[in-house]
Amino acid sequence: MSHSDRWSNAYDLVQISLEQFQKLDPTSPEDVCSRISAMFTALRRDAGDDPDVSFALSLSAFGLVSAWMMRHYSSAVMICPLSLAQACEPVAFGAQCERTLIDYVRCIPMSELSDSGEVSRICQYVDSHLAGNLSVKSVLSHRTLSLTRVRHAFARIMGTSVAGYVTLRRMQRAAVLVLDGWKIESAMREVGYQNKTHFNSTFKHVFGRAPKDYRDHAVADIGRAELSASCTDHIRQ
Repeated sequence: MSHSDRWSNAYDLVQISLEQFQKLDPTSPEDVCSRISAMFTALRRDAGDDPDVSFALSLSAFGLVSAWMMRHYSSAVMICPLSLAQACEPVAFGAQCERTLIDYVRCIPMSELSDSGEVSRICQYVDSHLAGNLSVKSVLSHRTLSLTRVRHAFARIMGTSVAGYVTLRRMQRAAVLVLDGWKIESAMREVGYQNKTHFNSTFKHVFGRAPKDYRDHAVADIGRAELSASCTDHIRQ
């Protein structure tokens, strides 16, 4: 395998692993540790005996996983990977990254695992009730931790408030329905809105365009992309 092929394969592997990380339950240290091990084992396999590829991709994976941990665990801190690199040979850097991340996950306090689990349950509830009553009071009535703790944990992990998350998920769902050909009024009701003016203004705030303009521009963009692809194929022939 060529050097460029190793780079390409290893890079793709990191992206796939990150997508899998987003689906992980942060309250299960065993699953997180298992995914970390799988990622670095596959990286070593794809990098082969190319130390440059191994080092660069291990560095990237370490940074991205650390960022994921900081999002889910309040006690997590960004570890400088260069300090690890100075403590070992380049060929052993990936293994050192793997051990460091796993040891870190195993030391996460149980209280933080509870926070992540609570936030995950709230998100799942919101996502499955987009057409219903999703006032903050109704959403948080299902919590098992204190109101203050849940609010703080949700904002830390999700980067927004519960109300902000509800609005974002409803608008994302509405955008999909609008692009799928639903009437705007039908899409509006499907995500729990009854007032068209309020729905349109909220949609525009999130996406920068009202629903109809959003759909029209998306269709136009698709048309231009298809035309461009057609012209490119014609030129190549």
